[in-house]
Amino acid sequence: MKLVFTPILLLCLFFVPAYFVAQLSEDFSDGDFTNNPTWSGDNAKYQISVGNQLQSNGLGNSETTYLSTNIGNLDFSQTTTWSFFMQMDFNPSTTNQARVYLVSDNANLTGSLNGYYVKIGASGSADAIEFYKQVGNSSTLLHSGTGNTFATNPTASIRVTRSPSGDWTFESDATGGTNYIAEGTINNTDITNTQFFGVFSKYSSTRGDKFFYDNFNISGTIIVDNTPPIVTSVSVISNNQLDVNFNEPIDIITAQNTSNYSVNNSIGNPTSALLDGTNPSLVHLTFGNTFADGQTNTITIQNIQDISSNTMVSSSHNFLYFIPVNASFKDIVINEIFADPSPQYGLPSGEYIELYNASTHIFDLTNWTIGDASSDEQIGGVVLQPGEYLIIADDAFTYEFSIYNNVQFVSNLPSYNNSADDVILKDGNGSVIDKVSYTTAWYNDATKAMGGYSLELINPTIPCTSSSNWTASNSTDGGTPGMQNSVYDGTPDNVTPNITSASTANNATINLCFSETIDTIGVSLANFSINNGINISSFSFNNTLECVEIITSNSLDTGVVYTISVNGLSDCSGNTMNSSKDVILPHLGQKGDLVINEILYNPFPDGADFVELYNNSNKNIDLYNWTLAKEAGDTISSPKLIDTHYLLQPNSYVVITKDSNDIKLRYATATEGRFIQLASLPSYSDNEGTVILLLPNNQVADSVHYDDSFQYALLKETEGVSLERIDFNRPSNDPTNWHSASEAIGFASPTVQNSQYQETEQSNATITVLPELFSPDNDGYEDVTTISYTMSKAGFVGNITIYDANGRVIRQLMQNQLLGIKGSISWDGLNNNKEKARIGAYIIYFEYFDLEGNVNATKLPCVVGGRFN
Repeated sequence: MKLVFTPILLLCLFFVPAYFVAQLSEDFSDGDFTNNPTWSGDNAKYQISVGNQLQSNGLGNSETTYLSTNIGNLDFSQTTTWSFFMQMDFNPSTTNQARVYLVSDNANLTGSLNGYYVKIGASGSADAIEFYKQVGNSSTLLHSGTGNTFATNPTASIRVTRSPSGDWTFESDATGGTNYIAEGTINNTDITNTQFFGVFSKYSSTRGDKFFYDNFNISGTIIVDNTPPIVTSVSVISNNQLDVNFNEPIDIITAQNTSNYSVNNSIGNPTSALLDGTNPSLVHLTFGNTFADGQTNTITIQNIQDISSNTMVSSSHNFLYFIPVNASFKDIVINEIFADPSPQYGLPSGEYIELYNASTHIFDLTNWTIGDASSDEQIGGVVLQPGEYLIIADDAFTYEFSIYNNVQFVSNLPSYNNSADDVILKDGNGSVIDKVSYTTAWYNDATKAMGGYSLELINPTIPCTSSSNWTASNSTDGGTPGMQNSVYDGTPDNVTPNITSASTANNATINLCFSETIDTIGVSLANFSINNGINISSFSFNNTLECVEIITSNSLDTGVVYTISVNGLSDCSGNTMNSSKDVILPHLGQKGDLVINEILYNPFPDGADFVELYNNSNKNIDLYNWTLAKEAGDTISSPKLIDTHYLLQPNSYVVITKDSNDIKLRYATATEGRFIQLASLPSYSDNEGTVILLLPNNQVADSVHYDDSFQYALLKETEGVSLERIDFNRPSNDPTNWHSASEAIGFASPTVQNSQYQETEQSNATITVLPELFSPDNDGYEDVTTISYTMSKAGFVGNITIYDANGRVIRQLMQNQLLGIKGSISWDGLNNNKEKARIGAYIIYFEYFDLEGNVNATKLPCVVGGRFN
């Protein structure tokens, strides 16, 4: 055999391939197929025949044998030609067939490989030359030549040519000579790795010595491999077995030399190293010493050669063996949630979930899932050690997340809702390991809740947590994927839980909510009690274990204050509570019970509107199913239902808004616990509009038509300034019953008594003015004076005119207005030009008359006060 290489290009740079013209020519005339170069495989099953041909030599058994030789990596960008002789002294069939592998990436031609071969033997086309592509163990017929040409004792010379464009041309001479005739052409470029060439003989027990091969010739260009192999992975198989993968087929001698592998931590060299029978890039190692559970080891690999004799550079690789354990609830916690990437600050534009191993165990997350309320996605094979973080992102954002360590990409990460959603982590058995049900309120920051910031867990070591353990990231990037959270606080949980709210759903149902998640194991009826002879029949906790529904066996009475006591309940850190809370079965509200008391309709930029309600009755009223709306034309529109229970006690205030945190940050009077937060409010105009409050039966409880002209005229800007009601008992739509909130309290007084509140006092006199001295400077102290009247009968029409000390008209406050029996009207100290009246004495001239011609008039003094500069 002769294998000739003629260089056509030599590059002196190390690891740069060289190209050679290759000529393989073998006629076995030297009587030897074992040397120059070596054929390997089933050598004992082949011999050189008397006529100097390669002959099969397998008698007595039905088997498949092969021989192959390394021809190098052919350069398919150049034309390559194969020619050879085949003879079978029998009629071929499916069980008796011959193949010549033109190229293969595996020396073992009976195993899994990628390559092309020519076959003679019955199959899809009867007794023709057939051309196959083999991928793994699956073969695909690409081309068949002339049928029945090789049906009886076939003798054939075959020539195959591949063009640079992938056109394969087939020729044959059925006499075994070189008078080739065309057998057709096909195009295929699927396989390019061309390391080996060889023969394959499949026969029954009587045909084992009847295959003959000769005159092998290959001409083409070979890319000479001068690149050493590298280790691509080290996989743990058991407590004393490793698999080492290389990037290319490697030399069997160096691969199976155990001294080329060594593991630290007193493990040493393996007792055996075996090259895989079907994958020549894989080595199986077995060690005499075992790997310790949970310990990271390092294997050093050296002196391994590829089949072109290139020696690897020594390399070291860490690996970890651990004994899997089943995860318990919150062993691994959901540590960071990035559900709203827009607007983008410093984080990628894709959503992510971060996990943290808060336990002392190592977990393999194979078959674990991450999901939301409607779908799950498998995380895939990744090992998470104690204290490690794992980022889970969609593979559509692979490039953007490539800057982070320890990222696991999934094909379909659930799209988490911006406003509220569930994040659920399950193990391979479907058990919930952690679950978080977040809302935008968890950000505790109105701006960050708009997007671009992640939600971060404050203390990941607390075994069961609530919304109080989450907040918006403080990182300037918007989040901390793959590292400790910016809001991290590992202080142990020593805080005792408490009751945050108590409400009644009906006369036999009480709902309690707590400041933390409750450990419900062992909880019984004995942990709850109610005074006034009320007995408890049952209880049940909600999904988050933060609220409990209590069913009473006898009915609660309307308006009675009951005290419910909770004793012996604990959070998951073992902090035990003994607490109580008053609860009332509320009255049904009626028109006039609640009034609209303050309106912020023109907030600061990016700020929130609010509407404040006041309970002007002696009833305890639950606002559940009450509605805020507005007026559009003559119809009620944009109704926003209050779908949470809130008990508004007599003479109490509550603020309704879409962002309670914004109101608390902007206005100092805002008091925790006196807010109802809705997803949105009706879109109240910044200039004028109507606020409507509806009872649960959709009847109007109160309505106020506001106008920017109601604001104090001397204000330069009304943005962020609320309109306050002066008197609860005066008509809601009396413009003089509304005034700008005082500058002294920050231009709004949410949740507390209005800065401009002034209760109208009625005396026995027909007409009064209180206070007689007032200072209209919007400081919240006596900014208006109120004229109150009592008529002897209905039907009077009134005029009120303000005169200065010189008798000049300053303000026409009322003109031809129909009066009731009782009423009030306020003067804000401004003249008809909306200018502040000068400091000094004024006369209020109140004239009233009826249709019968009876005319009455009263003059009352008042003084406009102020500071002298």
